[in-house]
Amino acid sequence: EESAITRIAHNINNNHIPQIPDSNSGVNSDAFFVGVDGPEDAAVKIEQLFVDLLPRRFGFNLSDITVLSPMNKGELGILALNKRLQARIVPENAGLPKLNVGELEFRIGDRVCHRVNNYQLGGSGVFNGDQGKVIGIDQANRALFVELWDGREIEYTGDDLFQLDLAYAITVHRSQGSEIPAVILALHDSHSI
Repeated sequence: EESAITRIAHNINNNHIPQIPDSNSGVNSDAFFVGVDGPEDAAVKIEQLFVDLLPRRFGFNLSDITVLSPMNKGELGILALNKRLQARIVPENAGLPKLNVGELEFRIGDRVCHRVNNYQLGGSGVFNGDQGKVIGIDQANRALFVELWDGREIEYTGDDLFQLDLAYAITVHRSQGSEIPAVILALHDSHSI
């Protein structure tokens, strides 16, 4: 009830411009605004917030933080943001296996999100929005092993591999119903369509 997020959301819903503290203002708030000069500057600041500022200033684990973006494509879309964040959080290591699936490269430790309902996968099914972590890769058999949020371990092979996305950044749409401790919301003129 005391959250600035609630006040900001009510302002937006009522067509009022919210007063959001600037990140450098020194105000102790659970919501703050970071202005940027352009999409590249925004992507750099999002990366800094994710891997440095939020963990250091507020004590969040990297697994507590998610970037939300309204779009898939562009410098501030989830595809580019996921690649940028993956490079910092789970950097490529020549000694560890990886698996390329379409345009994505999955590495051990990657945060992933299931994109469709699949009632056959994992016995009781895996559903759109379910998140997990890559815990194993079998390159020879083109298989990914994912531990889901509920502790189940799921083996992804064949066409099922294409049902996964990286999940450091997800769309606002996909986040509905999620409980995320720390959110970085990317809003920019490049999202204007």
